[in-house]
Amino acid sequence: MALEQTIDITFIKAFHLNDSQKGLGSRVDRHAHIGEGQIGLEGFRAVVNDPRFVDLPMIIETPKGDDETADSKNVQLLRSLVNPPPSKSR
Repeated sequence: MALEQTIDITFIKAFHLNDSQKGLGSRVDRHAHIGEGQIGLEGFRAVVNDPRFVDLPMIIETPKGDDETADSKNVQLLRSLVNPPPSKSR
């Protein structure tokens, strides 16, 4: 289903990004690292490359655990999916 069939996309002001351990409709809110869950890398690639969303803030909410570098790794992975990749000055 296309996003536009569910919501007027002009109402989208930000994205809350996380992959999901469980599938759509499972009613289980268990986050996974970007690309390691049910959404997968191609789902995130579609979002970060959609010209309608290029200027929107994107907030990650992924597992932390004992790895203090998890957020940085997830952000780096998301940036690597942008085509073309953003310049270093960004």
